[in-house]
Amino acid sequence: MNQQRSREQDAGRVERPGLSERLIGRRIHRFPWKSERGFTIIELQVAIALVALMAVAATISTIQVIKYSPVAKDRMTVVRQVQNAGYWISRDVEMAEVVTISGLTYPDFLMLSWMVYGYDGAPSVYHTVVYTLTDSSGGVGKLKRLYTNSAGASEETLIAENIYYEPADTDNTSRVVRDAVPELSVKLTGYLPDQSETREFKIAHRPNLWKLGFY
Repeated sequence: MNQQRSREQDAGRVERPGLSERLIGRRIHRFPWKSERGFTIIELQVAIALVALMAVAATISTIQVIKYSPVAKDRMTVVRQVQNAGYWISRDVEMAEVVTISGLTYPDFLMLSWMVYGYDGAPSVYHTVVYTLTDSSGGVGKLKRLYTNSAGASEETLIAENIYYEPADTDNTSRVVRDAVPELSVKLTGYLPDQSETREFKIAHRPNLWKLGFY
């Protein structure tokens, strides 16, 4: 009798799901939108507007780079030319015993000379450097350095291009001025149609080599 009653109870019992199955079922039924939700129209419009703004900013930046690159290149060109000319002239002036800045005829710009004494029976060597301004067009030309010595050496070097030299334009022209022995003031102007650069170099000669002063 008891066995028959137990079988009847088992037949009428409904099997309940386990805890994990109940939790999964709850997640599925309570949060179905988690895996189905997409972008709203407003969100898409905002994203499109941001992309458009970034594209406009990038385009403007590109145009500015293209527009100003030639100007920046010209600027760097005149600065490098003036700096190079200043370096070479300063180097030679510091060696010179005689600096000639007056009585020169164009295209001579500056003349320097010095002597290196010979030792142990070797002859002394006389050195001369002449800076000239050549191939001028509209007051803008090339600065060249001609070096010679008594031992027979001769060398011409292009020092700088786009150097402005117009004696009538006293405010802007490249020029050499005697401030006080042994100091020399060298003003150099580089010029291109859209850019110009002017720098002044104060060059003090080494006192132990300064013999004859300025002429």
